[in-house]
Amino acid sequence: MLITVGFPYSFMVLHTVPARKSANDLSPIGPDGPKSPQALFAGRQPSHKGPCTRPREVVLSSLCRFLRKIYTASYLHTQETAQAMENVVSYHALLLPHDDRLPHLVTLATSPLNVTGVPTIAEPFRCGKTPHPEIFMEFLADGAGISWAYRVIDRLCGMNQGFAKPYILYYGAVSRDGMSFPVNRYCHGLQGADFFQRDRAWRGNLVIVKYADPEYSAMMNISIADFPIVKNYLQTHRME
Repeated sequence: MLITVGFPYSFMVLHTVPARKSANDLSPIGPDGPKSPQALFAGRQPSHKGPCTRPREVVLSSLCRFLRKIYTASYLHTQETAQAMENVVSYHALLLPHDDRLPHLVTLATSPLNVTGVPTIAEPFRCGKTPHPEIFMEFLADGAGISWAYRVIDRLCGMNQGFAKPYILYYGAVSRDGMSFPVNRYCHGLQGADFFQRDRAWRGNLVIVKYADPEYSAMMNISIADFPIVKNYLQTHRME
């Protein structure tokens, strides 16, 4: 490009500067004829308007903020989980499956329950904990709240005085499909043909928990040594 300064009656050439192409010059025709596709986009510069064309510093900053949010959320979730796990207390319980499996010990989880100021509290909750026998029960209704029932085992037939350390038997009460739970085969075998009644049979998986006193103020671990007492009770008692 020729730059001149005009004076009256004459022109003076100051400097000759080559024509500068625009950074985004997409004209298909060049001084030597049509441009090739490579030459057409060779001089184009990023516009920095899209997320994939931002400067490197901006991308790194956004990535750091994203990773910081992930770390913070993960840390808070870990803290909440750890705090919840500290409140979960487990005890050994006795499980009597409804099928051909033999009775065996399981670990029963409990969660804290605030019973302060409640005048009348059912036996399972007097210890300030909510037991979760539903973990070991099959065919229970989903989303129905507490779908199990319980029976207090505080004495055997012929006893005038109750146990110093009683038991509570938990069994399913609300089934998923509205039908009856399957008959507990182990209890059926215990009661025999003379005592067994199908309409009052023990059904589903049974979970037995031991308590430390007649007031049911604390749970404790059950053991195989308690099994004869539970067996005697199930042999002489039907489901109401």
